[in-house]
Amino acid sequence: MDSSQFREWLEVVGIFGVLASLIFVGLQMSQDRTIAQATLYQMRADAVREMMAIRIEHSDIMLLVEQPVESLGPEEFLPVNSAIMGHMSHFENTHNLYQLGLLNREQWDSDIPIICDMFEAPLVRGHWERSRSTYRSSFVEAVELACK
Repeated sequence: MDSSQFREWLEVVGIFGVLASLIFVGLQMSQDRTIAQATLYQMRADAVREMMAIRIEHSDIMLLVEQPVESLGPEEFLPVNSAIMGHMSHFENTHNLYQLGLLNREQWDSDIPIICDMFEAPLVRGHWERSRSTYRSSFVEAVELACK
């Protein structure tokens, strides 16, 4: 075997090495994405669990959500509005993760009935009317389309 044949043989081996490396990187990226999605799903479940615990612990505040805004003083309105903001921020984050492809459509769709049910409460609806400009426009569009 002369040197030109040896060089050609090394080039072929090098090409296969590069291809093997690309396949490995692709598999690694796929695995990393799966791990990221599982982590996000767990974080989402933890956030929901925490919101439910807050609702139980502060049930007196959550009962105020059903009241008209005019009937609340500032000492009542502020904690209720903060709770509403926390819930809506959670849903906005979920929508963002869905748009990024990190949560699937089924996961986002499972939030829609909860959001629409929340809008039945006067304070939630009022918060939305006053503050929707503080949320991402794609989230506002999705919520308003779903909760007409």
